[in-house]
Amino acid sequence: MSTTSQNSDPLPIFMGENYDFWSIKMKTYFMSQDLWDIVDSGFNNPENSTVEQLRQLKKDQQKDAKALYALQQALHDMIFPIIMGATTAREAWNTLKEEFQGNAKTKDLTSLSVTEVMGSLEAYEKRMSRRNEKSVESAFQSKLNLRSQKTKEGERKIGEISRK
Repeated sequence: MSTTSQNSDPLPIFMGENYDFWSIKMKTYFMSQDLWDIVDSGFNNPENSTVEQLRQLKKDQQKDAKALYALQQALHDMIFPIIMGATTAREAWNTLKEEFQGNAKTKDLTSLSVTEVMGSLEAYEKRMSRRNEKSVESAFQSKLNLRSQKTKEGERKIGEISRK
């Protein structure tokens, strides 16, 4: 998890791992910004509104947009598509919660449809694939850095020899 800034408050970046830690940090952030109620419960859009209700609705919509923006900024680009279609912070939060909270051991498989099991397995495979890709990419990058370092050292030694 890395961080980014929004109004000088660092946001933890969720990269598909350690959801429980990330969600606690985000909940604390939302509480500190007086946004948690909107994320947790959403807001009402009354039909026949009074002027005061319309003012409150406008405030709630603005808070919701602020919270949705924070959620979007707190996700790695590989995770963002999961909530891309969410129009409220509550919808985005619940989507992430359904996708990442817990694991196959905590789910009652007998209550899930075949489609839900397949979706859960596909999500798990994607997370594992990303983890493996990062490991392989890191190994290649380390090898390239090592080669580059050896080449520079070799050039330096050749330069020292030719000066003598």
